[in-house]
Amino acid sequence: MLCFAIANTAAIANAAAIANAAAIANAAAIAVPVEQGGTLLDATLQGLNGPARKLSEFRGRPLIINVWASWCGPCREEMASLERLAWRSESRYFAIIGISTDDDADRAKNLLKQINATISQFIDKDLRMENMLGASRLPLTVLIDGNGRVLEKIYGARQWDGADARRLIDEAFHRRTGKQDSSGSRGAGLDVRRGRMAQRQREIEARPAAGPIEAANFSAMRLDDGAADRQP
Repeated sequence: MLCFAIANTAAIANAAAIANAAAIANAAAIAVPVEQGGTLLDATLQGLNGPARKLSEFRGRPLIINVWASWCGPCREEMASLERLAWRSESRYFAIIGISTDDDADRAKNLLKQINATISQFIDKDLRMENMLGASRLPLTVLIDGNGRVLEKIYGARQWDGADARRLIDEAFHRRTGKQDSSGSRGAGLDVRRGRMAQRQREIEARPAAGPIEAANFSAMRLDDGAADRQP
């Protein structure tokens, strides 16, 4: 009986050690950004305007991930164009989601209400997605194929429903062969660390929040993540 108890205790301790080692290895892997051509690990995304989802649930068709923060002016500027892109009939073959890097979920939710957001939006409370996507500058838009492979990283704001941006998206998602951009990213953007520091300083100084944001009226449209049954 004593031998069984000792063996059982040892087995439990061994299993715990293996699980802990796996968790440490996973955390270390997430801390290293996935570059162009790499495959994203799975992650649970906490919903801001809808339920929590796993990143793997979006596998099977191309995905656009837009990483933003409420304190980021260029992020706010491009949000309406992403909404318009999502509702274009030719955009039905891919999904679009947003991930906020805000420390305060309420601040992010307030912004989404101001712009009548219909794209599924999530918050990255533990910096898991920020680190994995390499979001050192914002906004960051990542184009991902149906297998979770990173095709493009675009830093800085774009008019995503414009001809140039739509051409970039189509070329990335329909690329079969050929040499890819060795830099792995495009554009510029706001430094995340400086942006967070500036935001916290503004909160300390108790300055009033930013004014209303001009946005298209999507309030009558069904909340979605880019589903194929969207009506033009």
